[in-house]
Amino acid sequence: MKMLLFLSIIFFQLSCSFENSNNNIFDKYNFNTPNQFTLSSKLNEISGLASSSDGNLYAMNDEYGIIFKLNPENGKVMKRFIIGSFTVEADFEGLASAQGVLYAITSNGTLYKIAEGKDNERVKYEVKKLPFSSNFNIEGLCYDDELKGLVIACKDYSGKKFKNHRAFYFYSLVNNKLEKEPLFTISLKGLKNNFGIKDFYPSGIEKHPNNGNYFIISARGENVLLEADKSGNVIGVQKLKEKSHRQPEGITFLKDQTIIISDEAAGKKPTITKYILNN
Repeated sequence: MKMLLFLSIIFFQLSCSFENSNNNIFDKYNFNTPNQFTLSSKLNEISGLASSSDGNLYAMNDEYGIIFKLNPENGKVMKRFIIGSFTVEADFEGLASAQGVLYAITSNGTLYKIAEGKDNERVKYEVKKLPFSSNFNIEGLCYDDELKGLVIACKDYSGKKFKNHRAFYFYSLVNNKLEKEPLFTISLKGLKNNFGIKDFYPSGIEKHPNNGNYFIISARGENVLLEADKSGNVIGVQKLKEKSHRQPEGITFLKDQTIIISDEAAGKKPTITKYILNN
């Protein structure tokens, strides 16, 4: 009987790694009152979203290598700069600001390193094809200042050994190399059993500026925002209202911890939505 009780306690403790905990930060944000702004039609296909350490906000579409600097207060375009002498055309899906430069990634894992330019300036870039096939369908990119590298989110296929998981890989900016094994994975079965999330296809990822956890959005099936710690343990899940989020594709944080989520037009108008930290 004692042994049965002991095993029950162990099982309960293990299952808690997939349950909402006291470290869940979602209850510190008011998701019932989104502060939303309509973007320029030039950002109808907005996919990548990033903020810099000095408080600037950047976005780009998923078809052309054009980066827009936005006013974080209202989403207005402050300037734009173009990648290459001839505008690069690719399926851009993720954007990150790291160490004073911008990085963009395509769905097949081609990574671009870009210096910020002046308004309408064509800027030079460096490009590197990472060892991903199009099956991985890369969608998210963020900078991890502690690890000094980029975290890459796969929307679909995660690798032969990671069936029924979503994988997040790491590219080191110290040695300019992609790690072969994922930084962490998230179990789809665990999400379904513990949170009732049937569909989870990551479309954006960002690291929280305060607690260091990863915030990941999903835009197919159910629109959800997920918080995971550095080991990939799911801390909490916040469902996003379809009325406010037709197709969430990008996520970032301002310096004051405000969450910003970008949505494609999806037949209407593109938006950014702000969720402010409660006082």
